[in-house]
Parts: sequence; structure tokens; C-alpha cells
Amino acid sequence: MTLLQLIPASDADFAWLLAPQTAHPAGMTVPPGGVEAAPILSLLRAVANSVRAAHPPGMWLMVAEREIVGLIGYKLAPDSEGRVEIIYGVAASRQQRGLCTQAVAELVRIAVQDQGIHLLYAETAVANQPSQKVLRANGFQQTATRQDAEDGALFCWSRKV
Repeated sequence: MTLLQLIPASDADFAWLLAPQTAHPAGMTVPPGGVEAAPILSLLRAVANSVRAAHPPGMWLMVAEREIVGLIGYKLAPDSEGRVEIIYGVAASRQQRGLCTQAVAELVRIAVQDQGIHLLYAETAVANQPSQKVLRANGFQQTATRQDAEDGALFCWSRKV
């Protein structure tokens, strides 16, 4: 199994991910096809900047063998009750390797050390069985189903920390 580490994602990291023609300052690379499409990276950059302002670092690079293989973080800063929604994704060319399972496990460890977080929350498409497997492997329980106008039927998951 590939050893994965989470490194806080800076705005400069997002700028580089959006235009990785030059070498990353820390010598990291991206997989063939990149981590994600530019519009999604731009959206995640805005999310990361917003969360970072209230609850740093807010977003982490998933790094395996000096390669940025994905991103994981919080969708918003924790609410007044310490609830925070997590989001994550791995490059298409690096899926099916257990990297998201490792990343969520590490994010759980980080959240346990954060006195401002008491509950992790996630949503998955009903058909997204790989993501559901990741959450189950990390102690999340399915708590509800909801319908989203944009994403359709979603399973809601939570885990106390």
C-alpha cells in the first residue's frame, strides 16, 4: 500500500495545480491528467480560501511519493456545534488504490485533535459505492437520505470525533 500524507493546501498550491507548467516549489508532481479539471480546482480553491480564513488550514493535499494525488478538506468551517462537512477526491488515474480511505482516516485523526470539531459529516451520491466504502471503513454511519436539486439522491453520513 502506498503511504499517503496530508499537507495543508495553500492558495499558492492551488495556483500551481491550475497551471503546473513549472516545478512545484516543494518538488511535488501531479499524475497524468492532473488532480481535477480546472473549473473544479477553481471552486475548491475558493472553498479552501473561505474555510482557511475561519478555520485553517481547511484543505489538504493528498500526497503519495511526492505526487499530489488528490484533495481533502472541509466544505465550510465548523458550525457552532462543532459539525463540519468533509469533501475529498482523488485523481482519476490514482483511484482504486485505497488513497481516499487513508486520507479520510488521517483527516479523522486531525479532527480528533481539533477542539472545535465534534462531528464529521459527508454526503455521497446513492450510486457512489466506492465513496460509501471509504466512509464506512472510517467509522461513518449513514444517517439519512436527502434529495438535492443538482446532485439527485444523496446518502448523509456522520461520525463523532
